[in-house]
Amino acid sequence: MGSIYGCLDATLTIAAILSSKSPFVTPLGHRKEAESCRLSFKRADSDLLTGWNAYSSWRRVCQRKTMMSESEFCHRNYLSSRNLSGIEELKQQLLVSVVEARFLTLKEEEKKELNR
Repeated sequence: MGSIYGCLDATLTIAAILSSKSPFVTPLGHRKEAESCRLSFKRADSDLLTGWNAYSSWRRVCQRKTMMSESEFCHRNYLSSRNLSGIEELKQQLLVSVVEARFLTLKEEEKKELNR
């Protein structure tokens, strides 16, 4: 449905989040700090949208060459880099399935990027 309504990226991201471990971590002795960071990503009263916002913020950090590294971003925001990477990997697998089912046609350069 995401490819039909033009919201495939959000649809794949949400499906991957629902099928993965939470991106949030709570280290021993840091419960209040972790909860505070989690609340900074909060959207409405939805854990799903909160996870989506955290994932989207992480992706922006990964895509840009900013002053803050991915690991520093995750550490400061009590996020699991491993779980976020797992969400990203699952999202790519779901995209391949959508392409193979012919709900989406990719250009040659997009296919090469996906295979990378």
